[in-house]
Amino acid sequence: MTPLLLVCIQWFARLGGNIETVRAEREGVAVIAEAMKLINAVQLHRGQMNLRLSGNASAEPALQATRASALKVSTAFDDALSRSSRRHLGQAMGVMRTL
Repeated sequence: MTPLLLVCIQWFARLGGNIETVRAEREGVAVIAEAMKLINAVQLHRGQMNLRLSGNASAEPALQATRASALKVSTAFDDALSRSSRRHLGQAMGVMRTL
């Protein structure tokens, strides 16, 4: 009977660890999804800025719209970071933004 009890205790301990891993992965996926949106917005802005700097004045309205969209996406990314239990990610992003 005692070996069965030990096996059950080990199994429950391992199950709890697996649940924590899945929860952390779900949080990570939410942050990564917002990061991908931010990367796409920044790349679009970069392309439009290159058009504008090369003398294409017609790119200005799209550039302004993309800039506004990128700010919204950046805010959503910051919110996803703040909801994450991995606080060090938000601190790392704060340091990166000051560079």
